[in-house]
Amino acid sequence: MTTQFCAALDGTKCPPLLIFKGALAPESGMPRNGTIAKELIDREQHGAKYPAEAILSCNPKAYAYEAELVRTLTEQMKALPRPLIVNCDDYKCHKSERLKQVAEENNMTMYNTKGGLTPKFQLMDIAANAIVHQHVENENMGRMLKSPLDARGYPICMTRVELARSVCEGWAKVTREVLLRSAIKCGIARWFDYSPDEQERMGLRKVKIDPIIADLVSNEELPIFDTTVLDPLNLELCDLGDILGLDPEIEEDREELENIRFAQESLVASREAADQDLNAEELDIDRGMESVVHAAAEEERAEEEEVAPKRKKREQYSVQQLEVLNREFLKDAGRMKNEEIAKEISGLDGARTVTTADVRGWMSNARRARRAPA
Repeated sequence: MTTQFCAALDGTKCPPLLIFKGALAPESGMPRNGTIAKELIDREQHGAKYPAEAILSCNPKAYAYEAELVRTLTEQMKALPRPLIVNCDDYKCHKSERLKQVAEENNMTMYNTKGGLTPKFQLMDIAANAIVHQHVENENMGRMLKSPLDARGYPICMTRVELARSVCEGWAKVTREVLLRSAIKCGIARWFDYSPDEQERMGLRKVKIDPIIADLVSNEELPIFDTTVLDPLNLELCDLGDILGLDPEIEEDREELENIRFAQESLVASREAADQDLNAEELDIDRGMESVVHAAAEEERAEEEEVAPKRKKREQYSVQQLEVLNREFLKDAGRMKNEEIAKEISGLDGARTVTTADVRGWMSNARRARRAPA
């Protein structure tokens, strides 16, 4: 089963959409008796009623397809005021033309969170989903411990009605305070969006925005507050304080802000130093490789010059052949076998014939050249 939860930034919760695994209902007429689609339309399973607040649907894979998302816009969010900005993930069907058209007809604007940021930027992923999942898991575990065993010796699983009730009970545990604090943490709302009473009662000013989101919104314009709230003489810390929900006038918060700023500056400095060291190390490695290749080539030439006069002098390797030999020699892992190298470069571009023994000898000379003192 797939569950889909929606809530507004003012803490208003929408009824949950529950998507079960089952054959689709026919486009016209009623589903056949005994099917899951018919059961969901009747909202009853073996005499047990589904929760009245839940919106029910089914498809062969229990996924949130385009049809389910249309129901989200037209049924699940029906009670929310308009105009409305709808934030959803970057799933393909969330960007379909039909969904955009339905959103426009219902005075909504769709906004898609790009891949990778969903657990950081979506309201439900901060706390609400975890609360519901934990409740359902606890309910299921308690039921399994008490329920009788089936013919195979396994505990009898929850029925669809019991699962739906458990999800709705878990959703009821998600309070308005949880939603408001989650909205601030993921950066789509700020503590100053809510009333002073809510800020005080729910501790909204103490909620710290996720560091990844703080980096994304650090350059946005923030409202100007009264000097009793923020210190105008320390604007740099004030900006950071707004982002992280800290008050520079409070001594402990000011000290934390200064520590954060110092840590940021230290991190930037250490990264710059690491980049410089890495560039110098790469330059040394390149020079070392060039000297090894040069020494191997020199030894190869010297060995050929020492061949007896009666023996025909070996032909030189071509530039292309040497490039392949050098490439394979300098590999730390995944190096080709000598037989494979010989097969690749033998007669390359009309150059000399190369055997496995030739490759083995060249590699041996290159290794000796590398070990030789500079």
